Amino acid sequence: MEIRSSQVFAAMCKEQLRLLLASADGADSAVIVSGDGFDIASQLHDNISPGRIAAMTSSLHALALAASGELALGANRSVVVESELGTLVVLRVPSTQAELLLSVIARSSSVLGSVLFAARRCVDTIGLRMSGYA
Repeated sequence: MEIRSSQVFAAMCKEQLRLLLASADGADSAVIVSGDGFDIASQLHDNISPGRIAAMTSSLHALALAASGELALGANRSVVVESELGTLVVLRVPSTQAELLLSVIARSSSVLGSVLFAARRCVDTIGLRMSGYA
């Protein structure tokens, strides 16, 4: 069964996103994205399109991989975009089964360390649970 089309896997991801948003003060929205830019599960607010954020997440990750490789920085773990009104954090789900990414949108008042901690816990949990959906 392909992970991207598994409703059970998507439900598990959606629950992990709910837990992430509940534990990271200031985090408003989150989405799990396939490496090729398709949304798998999301908890989004403010009329954010899951398809648009998925495409942006995939593109940002690809740019970060290219920059990390070109500068010999090793494997890319995350991308952080800090803007005037908020922060976008992109992390890779640790797995050899499929390339998945997490994108989190947080308000400017959020504590970045708290958002990163909760996001890393989320991707680690999803990565561990992926083996059951192969």
